[in-house]
Amino acid sequence: MHEGRACSTRREIRSRPAERYALAAVKLRLSRRSLAIALGVVLALGGIGLLATPPIARAKARKAAEAQHLDVTIGSVRPGFFAVTLKDVRVAPVGESGITATFPEVRASLSAGLSLRRVEVHGGEVQLEGPLEDLEKKLSRWREARPKPTHEAEKKGPEREVVVDGLALTWGSPSTGHDLRVRGASVVVDGERLEVRAESIEAKAAEGELVVSGATVELDGQRRLKRVESSKVLVAVVGKAAKPETPAAAVGAVPEPPPLPVVPPRKLAKGSKPLPKAAPVEAGPFVPLVPFPDLEALRAKVGLVTRTIAEKLPEGSEVRLPQATFEMRGATPFSVGPGAFTLLRGKESVVLAFRSTGEGSGSTPLSIELVSPTGTGEPSLTLAGGPIPLSVLGLREGALGLVETSRAMLSAKGRLALDAAGKSATFDGDVKLSDASIKQPKLSRETLRKVTVGLSGKGLLTSQALRVDDGRIEVGTTHVGLRGTLEQDASHLVASFSFDLPTVSCQDLAQSVPEGLMPTVRAMRFAGAFGGRGRIAFDTKNLDALDLDYTIDDRCRATEVPSTLSRERFTTAFTHTITHPDGTLGEARTGPGSGNWTELGGISPYMPVAVLTTEDGSFFRHHGFNHTAIKQSVVANVKARKFVRGASTITMQLAKNLFLVREKTLSRKLEEIVLADYLEQIFRKDDLIELYLNVVEFGPDVYGITQAAAHYFGRTPLELTLSECLFLSSVLPSPVRSHHLAEHGELPEHWGKHLQALMRIAERTRRISPGELEEGLAETVVFHKAGTPRPPPRAPRKIRGDRDGDPEPEDDWHRLD
Repeated sequence: MHEGRACSTRREIRSRPAERYALAAVKLRLSRRSLAIALGVVLALGGIGLLATPPIARAKARKAAEAQHLDVTIGSVRPGFFAVTLKDVRVAPVGESGITATFPEVRASLSAGLSLRRVEVHGGEVQLEGPLEDLEKKLSRWREARPKPTHEAEKKGPEREVVVDGLALTWGSPSTGHDLRVRGASVVVDGERLEVRAESIEAKAAEGELVVSGATVELDGQRRLKRVESSKVLVAVVGKAAKPETPAAAVGAVPEPPPLPVVPPRKLAKGSKPLPKAAPVEAGPFVPLVPFPDLEALRAKVGLVTRTIAEKLPEGSEVRLPQATFEMRGATPFSVGPGAFTLLRGKESVVLAFRSTGEGSGSTPLSIELVSPTGTGEPSLTLAGGPIPLSVLGLREGALGLVETSRAMLSAKGRLALDAAGKSATFDGDVKLSDASIKQPKLSRETLRKVTVGLSGKGLLTSQALRVDDGRIEVGTTHVGLRGTLEQDASHLVASFSFDLPTVSCQDLAQSVPEGLMPTVRAMRFAGAFGGRGRIAFDTKNLDALDLDYTIDDRCRATEVPSTLSRERFTTAFTHTITHPDGTLGEARTGPGSGNWTELGGISPYMPVAVLTTEDGSFFRHHGFNHTAIKQSVVANVKARKFVRGASTITMQLAKNLFLVREKTLSRKLEEIVLADYLEQIFRKDDLIELYLNVVEFGPDVYGITQAAAHYFGRTPLELTLSECLFLSSVLPSPVRSHHLAEHGELPEHWGKHLQALMRIAERTRRISPGELEEGLAETVVFHKAGTPRPPPRAPRKIRGDRDGDPEPEDDWHRLD
């Protein structure tokens, strides 16, 4: 099955632009045409007949060379018995630069009938310079200038033996960066048999590298390729460089406020003013979301390559490379091999195959085979074999983030068939990777170990649609069923998929997670069961009608937790990890009994109102997860073709601030989900709000409401007004950038209008009264300057609205994550 990966790599190379053929052109075109020059020179020099004196030998050699349209110079001539030896021979096509051949010695032996019997060349070099296209034109002009044979005997040529050894071939093109070096080449022509050998071939270009050792090429009587063998082959392709990251916004620039919460319209009370509309996420011009392959073009390419091979290789021809290695170099290095690569030209098809050749304990070879008919018919790709260690397959340490490759085992089986017209392809198979270790910063800061994943399914693929039947994703002992369709044309995409997670023990589910993926919660133990099912369906022409429906049966309960996660830890002073402005980690101390802690009763009642308005409108009604917000974020992100809106609740943000570090990884998000569920189990809602306000980040090295009130306004948390509380909650999505607003002394006008819009939303959702709204609209936010005396104290505020807000679920909007 190793063989299949090589074939796949070859097909990938062939599918690239014309410059990607440079390496193949180096080997197949230049070597063949340079060989034609060398043999033409050798035969021309050998055709001098019986030479008695050096002058006659030189004249005969020049005449034979001129007949081949070649310029020749000879250093010295040494006649012998029925033989002649030419020293220091230099040959070049007439009128063409950049093509020369030099031979230190050419020896011609004659038969008793004075005909040429054997030509021997020992050493020498063919030198080529210039771009490939220029060389091809020069060689074409040289062939056209040579005289054409007029009789069949001349066309066939006399039977003679030609032996060349120690020949070198070099080609360099500074303008294109292409370079070719052939060393230790030998040529044997014996009757109709022509065999070429080379100790080494090295070809380099910007696109990649080709290294061949111990190569043998045999041609038949019509000079068609009959057999190719090599002891070792390396094909390396350089991948695209990683795109540079978008530079961050300038430090100190005044940012834009976050988007307003999306509040559904409702009938307004008499005399109420309408709310300002939040800026919706608009869907831009349709851009294909799924890169469906052009199967008709693929079928045409496969057919073209197959016909070309069939034309160039006679039936029964074969290419055997017992140790072939294929590498992808660049930002994401990848390698396969060494393995046995085989190309067979059959009667009705061409077969390309790659098979792993390494040996490992308990391993079974893995192979991939492409069968392409020479006429009409269905090309097919078959994968079979394993389990086999990734190291035996040839994957190096670090390739694709894989480490400890000698432990990881891969097994696969399946078949993909492309129909004769290239309209569709059917697939059926499964792939499983067991006990793998992965070091990938986007997944987790720790190395993942004991990763066991599997993918299986069958279905149909066209150039505009994908259908998956009986799909299955396995992670450890847990599996998820998947089925559905994707259809895409020039104007839109329609998708409909469903999933099913059979009920599984919560502890079994936790143990299925690879080691290192959730390090913070790895010591937790669970009771209960978990399961779920759902579907998603949407049409990009009307994403607002997206259908996301799922049922989660979560009966998991934590039965054992480490001391760092226990509820008792937060009943007294505690420390939690923070991130400094320079990205380094530190610790902050808070909790009951510490100077940075303020109980909920000592915080302005407008502060919970503010975070409920901007962060989590349904906090008092959900159990850690806002399912309406999840749907809205999916719609917004699909519309924008990128991540623009999240669905983090206050509980999820609290889990992140209490237990996790700031990082954009799958690990952090999964742990955030588990820990949010755990926090909802052990704390009351008021406790969660109190903890949240005391640990959340309000600016660079400003953590908790106690520090925030003093830093921005020189006040205690209880003195804060509605507008000040809404300002503090409005900076939460980006506290470090928004912190610079305080440097202006007063709030910029555009941010002040944003706060007034938030006040109207708070009144609309009944968290504040109409009177409190009027008071808030009249307030001005003025920042406290560090080093100056604090402003006079204010009387504590009493809220007249309902902190829990509108009991209807229609305010389940959400902010940016």
